[in-house]
Amino acid sequence: MHPTAVVMNNGPTKGGDGPVLDRLTALTGASGLWQLHFATRTPDKNAPADQIANLDGGPDVMASIMISVDQSGSFTLTNSRNGFTRTIQKPSLVR
Repeated sequence: MHPTAVVMNNGPTKGGDGPVLDRLTALTGASGLWQLHFATRTPDKNAPADQIANLDGGPDVMASIMISVDQSGSFTLTNSRNGFTRTIQKPSLVR
């Protein structure tokens, strides 16, 4: 598998351990990792802030990561906390 994006269903203190975040970032690159919560145990390993729905330091605002898939196979991820959006084109199939 060669994922182009990963959305992690983590909590502030569960999931998102350093080795897991390292592996997911290595698979997708930093722009491909999206998190539901800032991982407080490994703050230096988190995705960019625009790609984290609920940041550290405040109450959980119940923000989400929305995914919309186009008929072409491309998809768009949107952070409901800040409206940040990234569209990923349909990956080409390697044969």
